[in-house]
Formats: sequence, structure tokens, C-alpha cells
Amino acid sequence: MSQEVFTWIPAYEAIADALLTRKYNRGEVLSVFAEITGDDERTNIDPFTFFTAFNRSMIEVDRKSAVETILQRFGVDAPLPRDFVGIPCSNQEHWQYFDDSDEGVDDCWHLFEAALAFADEADRREETYERFCELFDTVHEQDGITKARLTRSLYWMRPHVFLPFGEKSREYLHAQYGINTPIMMRGARYVRLLKEVVAVCDEPFHEIAARAYKAADNTSWWPYPSDYDPDMSIHQWITVLQDEELTTPEILKALKFIHENGDEGTPQELADRFLHDREYYSTLLRTYARNVARKMERGNFKGSWWPIMFVGRNANDTDNREGDYIWRMRPELIEALDAYDKAEI
Repeated sequence: MSQEVFTWIPAYEAIADALLTRKYNRGEVLSVFAEITGDDERTNIDPFTFFTAFNRSMIEVDRKSAVETILQRFGVDAPLPRDFVGIPCSNQEHWQYFDDSDEGVDDCWHLFEAALAFADEADRREETYERFCELFDTVHEQDGITKARLTRSLYWMRPHVFLPFGEKSREYLHAQYGINTPIMMRGARYVRLLKEVVAVCDEPFHEIAARAYKAADNTSWWPYPSDYDPDMSIHQWITVLQDEELTTPEILKALKFIHENGDEGTPQELADRFLHDREYYSTLLRTYARNVARKMERGNFKGSWWPIMFVGRNANDTDNREGDYIWRMRPELIEALDAYDKAEI
């Protein structure tokens, strides 16, 4: 992405650093909080509610004004952001974080401190990891603290290390990389998920987040032709389809089903038609795409193998489809399936 985006990161990280030094000076934090929100009735404040205050669904000028005020009041020497690309926002109506008890507020401060230590240690110590996981679980148990809210807050503070796991990013990560998010998120599992993403994608987390939220609001097919061309001819696809070791009857059945249904499909639609669940068909076709790419000596696109066969996009309300992500066959594969069927006849 352009270098003109993600200018918010230095300011956000510097605000987190400044906030940590005020862990025991919450009066100053409350004063700045009141200035940017108009709420002067609180008697205690946690760092996550403070961060959420200027990351609600606000117009950009209001957010810039809030960030500028925080930078000035805390004496933070960081450039004012020119954009807020890749920032997931909280709901205007549901953004207070802590459970309104002194213990709940303190737990949030402890997690905040542990998260920055975890993110900033070059050689991460076992005790740092264990403390982060323990406090992640403690705060997660507070009423209303979903994995989306908790991981989103951590991401704001250290976007190079933490990744938000809200609905949009979970759908994107599953669709693009086959990464599944557990219903119950614990600290240790969250760290493993971060490692899973790093293993399959070489993009920084803030770029992944930006792509996820753009994909959720975009009806265009991905990847764009200018970004990735698998360079597979019709003849090469016919050869692949005729390779019985590579293209098993189960795979051929799935491909033909998609082909016969307008050349578009979702793993959920395959699951509804055949015997297995959507994870089975998602994994089946991703593995097949990887095997085809390796057989034909083709690379992947940003860690994803399925683009050798498909382009994809998020489903929306007007699609009337079962499933949250639609795959569309590439033209060369469509024509190869037509030719394969004729040869079989």
C-alpha cells in the first residue's frame, strides 16, 4: 500500500507509551478523557476505555482533533496522523470497556502494561508471555469483553504485533488463508493465531487489517489482475484435470458443482450439497490449489494458493448465497472443464 497511509501508527504507539507512564496518575488521564469526550463524571479510567474514546465511529476530523489534543496534553512528540486506514472502530453505543469496579480497572491496566512488554521485548521471555496470557484471560472474563473488543484494543496500541479478530477480519483470514478463529479465545490461543498468520502471510498486520476491512466493504473481486496472474493456459488446466493422482474424483466433483452453478460457489454451498462440512471443502480446494501450483511451478499470492483457480470476494446481503465468501472460477479453468467434459463424453 501507499506510504501515505498508516500515518496513525507512530502517534498511537506514542500515546500508548505516554499512557503507561500515567498508570498511577489517573487524574491526568481522566482530565484528558473528559476534554475529548465531554464526560467529566468518571472517577476512574482504564487504558482501553481511553483508547476506545477516540476510536469510535467518528468522522475523521473529530478523530484528528481528539488525537491532536491527546498529543498536546501528554506532551507526546509524534506527528499528527494524516489518515486512519486499517483502524477498526468500536460501536458508538457500546464502547465503555471496564466492568466499573476498581479491580476491573486495575486488571485492564495490568494487561495493558503486560501487552506493551510482550510487544516490545526483542527476545521474548517466558515469564512475559505467561503474564500476558494470564491477564488476557482475566480481562476477557469481564462482562461484555469479547475477543473482538479485546484484540482490537491491543491492535490500536501495537499494530505491528497484535491483530484484531473482529467479524470482518475473521471472515477475511478464513477466506484468504484458511485460518479459523475459536469461539472462546484465550491468551495462549491468541498468540498461536498471530503466529499462524505470520506463517502464511508476509504482510504487516496493519496491512492485513486494512485489506480485511476494505474487503468487507467492497464488492470487487480479489486479487486484481494487475496484482496476480497465475499464467495458467486452458491446455495446462486440461492436463491438470486429467491427472488422476492430482485431481481426485472428490475434487473433480467439487469443481464440477461450482462450474454447473454459474462458475461461482462457497464452501458452505458445497457442504449443503454433499456429505462434509464447509471446513472440509475449504481445506480440500485450498490443498488442491497448492498442489496444482507446485506441480505447475507457480507461486502463491500473499500466502494464498486458491487464487490460482479463483478470484474471490465477501458475500453481501444482495448475493442471497449460503456462506460468507464467494469463489469465482478463472476463465481458463472454466473452459478447461468444458473441454474435459466433452472429452469424457
